[in-house]
Amino acid sequence: MLRRSVGLTDAFAARHRVRTLVAVTVFVCAAYGLAPSLMSATAATPYLDFVAGNLRASSPGTEGKIWWVSNDSNLPAGWLLQTPNCWGQLQCAQPPPGGAAILQRMTNLVASARESVDFSELYQLSLTDGGPEGYFLGAIIRGLREGHQSHPNQVPVVRVLIGKFPAGLYSANAFARALEQSAGPWLKVQSASMRVGITSWNHSKVLDVDGRAAIVGGMNYWNSDYLQTANPVNDLSIEVEGQAATDVSRYDDVLWTWTCDHSHGFNTDVTLLNLPACVKIARTQSPLPNGAVPMMVVGHLGNGINVPGEPYDRESAPFARPPLHGNKCEFFQRDASETNDSRAYEYRNPGEAAVRALIERARSSIFISQQDLLSCLPKPIVATEAKFDERLFAILANKIVARVPITIVLSAGGGGAAGYGNGWTLKDVATVLQEALELDSHLPAAQARAELCRDVGLASVRNGPGATWANGSSFANHAKLVAVDDEAFYVGSQNLYPGRLQELGVIVEDGAASRELNYTYLRPMWDWSKHGALINPAANRCDV
Repeated sequence: MLRRSVGLTDAFAARHRVRTLVAVTVFVCAAYGLAPSLMSATAATPYLDFVAGNLRASSPGTEGKIWWVSNDSNLPAGWLLQTPNCWGQLQCAQPPPGGAAILQRMTNLVASARESVDFSELYQLSLTDGGPEGYFLGAIIRGLREGHQSHPNQVPVVRVLIGKFPAGLYSANAFARALEQSAGPWLKVQSASMRVGITSWNHSKVLDVDGRAAIVGGMNYWNSDYLQTANPVNDLSIEVEGQAATDVSRYDDVLWTWTCDHSHGFNTDVTLLNLPACVKIARTQSPLPNGAVPMMVVGHLGNGINVPGEPYDRESAPFARPPLHGNKCEFFQRDASETNDSRAYEYRNPGEAAVRALIERARSSIFISQQDLLSCLPKPIVATEAKFDERLFAILANKIVARVPITIVLSAGGGGAAGYGNGWTLKDVATVLQEALELDSHLPAAQARAELCRDVGLASVRNGPGATWANGSSFANHAKLVAVDDEAFYVGSQNLYPGRLQELGVIVEDGAASRELNYTYLRPMWDWSKHGALINPAANRCDV
């Protein structure tokens, strides 16, 4: 029986708008908030072109301020930084192989700095020797010392920006003093903690050196969760060189400009050592030459920070909500969420639209590695965030109908994995996917279930041949990855569930890099995780 494709291109066809971006194109419509964009039929970078076209149409004025595209960046040897990277084992060394590799790269990067070191992270850092973060910050301190020994007359400015969630207590001054004591009195350091408000703070994870090389991803520099533990968290970052690293530094400048301008506010805490004034714009060096890997660096401003040069209430192009609403966590809550409703929020947060567009562009495969896809944080009764991104699930439903295989690997145990989960089970996620198929793609319930079971792999992460680590602890996944078609992928700090924080990620379009990602990360992750899958089409398993 022939089946009519329904969903994104059917349900809201009347609301589509077509914009010509280049003279010779074919148009590809993207609804549910993805502004229509057109791609050249012979484009060298069809994925980045599609994403960029969507952002230019939906949030004009954000390019070069919150997101950037480059064709001359580079992925150095060993660019893929995953932890623990001991697949097939239920016990890893401390630190695990992936953690040890990351520590060495951090030291080498910092030691090479001549102008600036930008370090951006989430709250929970300490310089205590043998305290919870000794390894990660020890690697940075070693890099600072080695750099000073090799070029003592070129002292970089070290900017440390820590996102502080409302319950966190963090002293920027104490951290700066301890860093100076550990590295040396010559250190130039600018230390700050920040949050914009009750629902928004820095969540990006960045180590950028001179705007020439940077590590970007989902990894918190928390030693007790990643390095000195018998149950290390699964996570992923990448190292980029060239123009993309400069673009990463430009995003850091946006956050630092806000932080410096609000340095005396209730939510910020800034300390300067050996610096005359708060440094809003980092000094950088020319990007490394000879890069040839296309990349997009894309940020997310959350709430409270303006797009530079734009009013805070500037709105994106109009978008339509799909039939399946995902705002309410409890029946008595309002059906309203900035993630799903607000055009002003949409405008200043192109990172969400970019990842949706990347998934929309997929033609042959989608792999999602995340902590969760559902939110309602901090918890359903008092949730400040929506349950899920409505347009994301509508796009996933459309891809299921189009028979694009989707693999999803989340944290284990519905949130029991040392806090690396939001309290939802795999069945909860499957239920929302089926509801999206029924409401957004207009399928009968039985057919929706059949199509969900046919082309979706859904599992919680496993690292080896067992349901837990050897010590009985659940496996945890903190990665924020979307990979499509073995051609392009996103790695960053931004979760796919609603969260109005400051985030940063990189979309890479490169076949060779995508294949390396598949071979060293995606394939082993699924090979072990599929044994406990809720849905595994290859094994005819579908427990929904």
